[in-house]
Amino acid sequence: MSSKQEIQKDLVHYIKKINFILDNVKKLQEETDKKDLNVLDVGCGVGNISLEISKLGCKVTGIDIDKESIEYAKKRSIKNCTFLVSNAHSLIIKEKFDVIICSEVLEHLKHPERLTEFVSKNIKKSGFVFISIPNGYGPSELSVSPRRFIGKMLKKMHLYDQARNLRHSIVKNPVKKAQDRFGLDTLNAYGEGALHEQFFSIRSLKRLFNKFNLEIVKRQNSFILVGTFPFYYLYSRSRSLQEFDCNLADHVQAFISSGWSFIVKLKN
Repeated sequence: MSSKQEIQKDLVHYIKKINFILDNVKKLQEETDKKDLNVLDVGCGVGNISLEISKLGCKVTGIDIDKESIEYAKKRSIKNCTFLVSNAHSLIIKEKFDVIICSEVLEHLKHPERLTEFVSKNIKKSGFVFISIPNGYGPSELSVSPRRFIGKMLKKMHLYDQARNLRHSIVKNPVKKAQDRFGLDTLNAYGEGALHEQFFSIRSLKRLFNKFNLEIVKRQNSFILVGTFPFYYLYSRSRSLQEFDCNLADHVQAFISSGWSFIVKLKN
């Protein structure tokens, strides 16, 4: 498989997120004097994040319900990285985790409190949970809200799959086009993410975490317009615009950002 076909993210906002994760993993390694941290990556997709963390010497288990994504991740795997077709609740947990990753997961769940409860029960007191999530009322979500509304209506009318098949009979090679422009975290039959079930604000996230004895200890704003329709078509072609946008996000209020990354810990 050529480097052009490799399913990986090299966009600035993705690198920003990865560096945020890695910096906090390295810090925990130093604090615990433990290199081989036990890490769980929930919704790992094709393993982009899992593989980066495993390079630090961590023992990583990546899980995802999408079989095709896991099969691809296994082909890329190294010895201290394991990938399984599973959800969190089906795992046999032998010991609690030092780090749990939930990157772009909670917004897709009908019952996000179930996963939140899982991580609160299975994260060590000394460890942390990394969560990245879109701002449910930010520029990116608002820009695609008409499409999401139409998608929900089609689902209710049981016409969603037919409409999607029609779109992909018109738009050729949708997976490759999405990969070339934006990179992909996961594979599925259509190369698209699922419709979002949840639309979080900082306040609603804090309420959810508080319910399960978790608290936000660190936040990073992601970007403003990089993932916003129709700007992402332009931004995907300009690294300078991506860098400007991601840097600007660090200096604005949380509600202006299109998404966030969090370090979440158990309360003392």
